[in-house]
Amino acid sequence: MTLGEITELVLDVVQDDSFEDSIPAYANSCLDFITQRYELDSLNSSDLVTTDPSSNHVPLPSNYMKGLYWAQSEGNLIGTPYYYHDFKRFLRRNQGRQETGSLSDICVVGKDLHYTKRCAADIEIHFFEKPTYMSGTMDEPVCIPAHLHEPLFVNYIAWKVYDLIEDGIEDPKTNTQHYQKLFISFLPDIELFETQTDQPEFVQDEWSP
Repeated sequence: MTLGEITELVLDVVQDDSFEDSIPAYANSCLDFITQRYELDSLNSSDLVTTDPSSNHVPLPSNYMKGLYWAQSEGNLIGTPYYYHDFKRFLRRNQGRQETGSLSDICVVGKDLHYTKRCAADIEIHFFEKPTYMSGTMDEPVCIPAHLHEPLFVNYIAWKVYDLIEDGIEDPKTNTQHYQKLFISFLPDIELFETQTDQPEFVQDEWSP
């Protein structure tokens, strides 16, 4: 379903053309809402990162969104995937980060990849990339299964638009709540299209000897 088609359906629901220009932003907000919560197979990606011998970290690829779950160099797994997002543990276990030598561990901090030892190496990383935002009327949310475009995007946008329309009323926001519940009811269907990495998305400071 194209952005233009999504727009037409939303306007049919809310019956207020003054929100037409706001719909692309709401559609991309819906895209963010979904892709930040689910590890979609359609966004499963990989890339090569080259370490810098003069530093202990380098930027992650520009399309990196979240969820680094595998890293290898010269065919060998680096570190423990379960702990790729636990920086405190990474620091505890790698006190000699200024030393040179072979790679033995990595960690994601924000948009940077930190690594042990200062050396030059290519690291193949596997992660979930950013979705492509929609702007033109013919753009589609290609990372989302086509049969879920209408129930997810139309209901999400209607929810947000009605939240503005019904703002300030004393009675319950009937339409806002209705479309919010419809959107949420279809979210579990997304789980069928997730990549099973067998790794948690984020592990925070788990103790390890």
